[in-house]
Amino acid sequence: MVGGGVCWMVFHSLPVTAYLLGVTPEKGTWLLTTLLAANYFLLGAAVAQVIVGANSTMADIADESELATDKRQEGVLFGAASFAGKCTTALGSFIAGVTLKLIDWPTGDTVKTAADVAPDTLFTMAVVLGPCVALIAIPGLLCLRGYKLNRAKSAEIQKLLRERSAVSQA
Repeated sequence: MVGGGVCWMVFHSLPVTAYLLGVTPEKGTWLLTTLLAANYFLLGAAVAQVIVGANSTMADIADESELATDKRQEGVLFGAASFAGKCTTALGSFIAGVTLKLIDWPTGDTVKTAADVAPDTLFTMAVVLGPCVALIAIPGLLCLRGYKLNRAKSAEIQKLLRERSAVSQA
């Protein structure tokens, strides 16, 4: 998950960062389109790695919790994770709204394309949407340091749960 998260950060910020550094192909070229498509393909693969990893760790945490408490509570764990996801979506929307206000993003019928937005405003939006958004992932990745389960420990927990279940059924 950490690897996927780091890759997401890199691929999310790469197009904007490369553009700001002046190392992207010319706008409107097939090379730029191809590079962007490849970048977003890799970004999607990184996100998938994080999502699959997070969901599988939830099952392992449910097993560990059951071993410790003798109660199966994956519903509570997945519910809490779903609630946390909704909270982060809401927080992200709030931060986006505040950011648009802070950079004085133009609104109204006069704004139809990027050409109708001041270059300084577009630059600020690019920095916020690229590198700044990617950096917001760092606290989440740091939280993964607390995850101590590994394949061997998970297998041991599952073995102990099976043994406990066999004893209680006997």
